[in-house]
Amino acid sequence: MPAKLNKNAQKWVEALESGEFKQGRGALSRDGDYCCLGVACELAIREGVKVKKEAATKENYAKYDGEEYFLPEKVRKFFGLKTDRGTLPDGETLAQKNDGTYGEKHSFKDIAAIIRSKPKGLFGKV
Repeated sequence: MPAKLNKNAQKWVEALESGEFKQGRGALSRDGDYCCLGVACELAIREGVKVKKEAATKENYAKYDGEEYFLPEKVRKFFGLKTDRGTLPDGETLAQKNDGTYGEKHSFKDIAAIIRSKPKGLFGKV
């Protein structure tokens, strides 16, 4: 059985499972929908991480510390992720699972289960 998640990652999986956020694809946040990584950005802001959220671009993508697609460094560190995409042992990322880049699009609940399983390499110092 994997070790427990850190408290911030635990809050993230709970937010993914809560139904509060509508799942979107292709960007951290677009038109009020969120990638699993966008949920992490929103949660980090709620928890007091100083991340600048900018108004939507012409494509309606919100930016977090200038990032539209991947985690800003402050958010990555807050959750203890090794990479800005949530890279998994097989090389696929949480972002790709969210978007269905290499197959099935995974729901937030599916992604939360992946995070809960704490796959080797997802968390830790870079």
